[in-house]
Amino acid sequence: MDVFRIYSDRRYHDQVIEDEEFDTLQLNVFATGAQVFPKLPKFRLMANPDYPRGEVGDFEILYGTRPPVLSKRAVDELRDLLDENGQLFQAPSREGRFFFYNVTTVIDALDTSRSEIEYFTQSPKYPRPKRIHTVKRYEFFEAELKAATIFKVPQLWLELFVTDAFVQRVGESRLTGFDFHQVWPPPDPEIERRKFLEKRERKRMHKKP
Repeated sequence: MDVFRIYSDRRYHDQVIEDEEFDTLQLNVFATGAQVFPKLPKFRLMANPDYPRGEVGDFEILYGTRPPVLSKRAVDELRDLLDENGQLFQAPSREGRFFFYNVTTVIDALDTSRSEIEYFTQSPKYPRPKRIHTVKRYEFFEAELKAATIFKVPQLWLELFVTDAFVQRVGESRLTGFDFHQVWPPPDPEIERRKFLEKRERKRMHKKP
């Protein structure tokens, strides 16, 4: 089993949150697995003007508090995996039918003793539980992930993880806008370097002159 962090592919779209009264802190509920939601923001997903595709992708992560947004096509193709692991909410967008997705599956699978982790500096005056700043190398308890497809870990509420079963389904469905970075097992550095160079070349070729 492989584990990936999920990002949005900026080649496909850009975004604008249109609701000036919307306080982005309201979306922190997406980071805590809350079941009840406040007002959702109006937003626009636009084709990225730097690329000639002229299309909006099937996946986006809004800036700031990062709620994932999926197109109706993505929801239709991934419905069983999405329903098993979270909640869908109709998103107020002018670009068609989109949905916010709240991941509620939380698995305590991060092996903090073997992962390479940087923590926030602790203040001796205000002791609090250690908070993770950066994970440089992820290690997971494989036994905890046997049935996992989409999940969070309790130490990192804002990070979304998926397994190879989810990545495979996205590829088979030809969905766009997803960008997966393998975090476990750690990928081969040479393979990752080649992928980076290929991605940079595709970006250069696809950009408008």
